[in-house]
Amino acid sequence: MSTPSPQPPDDDHAGNAHTPHKDLRWPWIAGLVGTFGVGVVVGLVVPGAGPVAEEEPAQVESAVDELDATRLEAAKETCVPPPDSRFVEILDDGAGMSIDGVGAKKPQGAGLDQIECILSELGAPSTVQARMGNTLALDGTQDASWSSLRATWTYHPESGINVVIGEESST
Repeated sequence: MSTPSPQPPDDDHAGNAHTPHKDLRWPWIAGLVGTFGVGVVVGLVVPGAGPVAEEEPAQVESAVDELDATRLEAAKETCVPPPDSRFVEILDDGAGMSIDGVGAKKPQGAGLDQIECILSELGAPSTVQARMGNTLALDGTQDASWSSLRATWTYHPESGINVVIGEESST
């Protein structure tokens, strides 16, 4: 009797149970390589997605100047709520402020507590607040400076206190 000659193993069943999964590795590898490639392209092409460049000194100074110009606006927002905010006007693109205070014959205006809050927010020394509180109608226009700000004010019992605050160079 003749013995059958050995048959070559069937490719689908080569004796390794994991062989069908061998083909599944390529999509994973291709996906990882593709994702990495897209990330590199996006990082190089999309503005702002690449490395962060240091700002130029002129840009930093400009940002600081912008913050200084809006500190008056920030003080107004903090201290004077909307019904009374119409009595505090921001001037010269944020470099100045005019405050129209209450008086005996003018009940509408910024209250003394709101003016004190603004002065505190702007870092005015307590001596400036005391001078404003002690101003008489006969004193005329008064002024005070601190940091880079200058305030001028007048007071009359009937019309109240009127204050103008601005950058030292703009008033």
